[in-house]
Amino acid sequence: MAVKILCADDNPANLKLLEAILLHAGFEVIKACDGKEALDIVRAGGIDLALLDVIMPELNGHEVCRTLKDDETYRRIPVIMLSGLSTEETGHECAEAGADGFITKPLNFHDVLSMINKLLGLKT
Repeated sequence: MAVKILCADDNPANLKLLEAILLHAGFEVIKACDGKEALDIVRAGGIDLALLDVIMPELNGHEVCRTLKDDETYRRIPVIMLSGLSTEETGHECAEAGADGFITKPLNFHDVLSMINKLLGLKT
């Protein structure tokens, strides 16, 4: 059974890139284009890890992450935040929201896969 990874980003090009990286690595990919859709997908069940863009419509990545981490049902799902804002402050904000990891854009596929494998306890 493939590991299911939620990719939430309002930029279609970023979603395509993430999907290509993750499918090539053998993961199943479920996409969301905003924070509300991402939460709905997680609540439907079966997600093993979430990749959330920080800046999204409806609910931003911080809000989605906080909602997941505040709920006993979902708090064990690892969350990796993605942002084009590569400041130290952005990383701290993601950590305060409960994120398990933070990766800056443009995405480096080695960094993405390494963090996913580490958080899921998979061998690389």
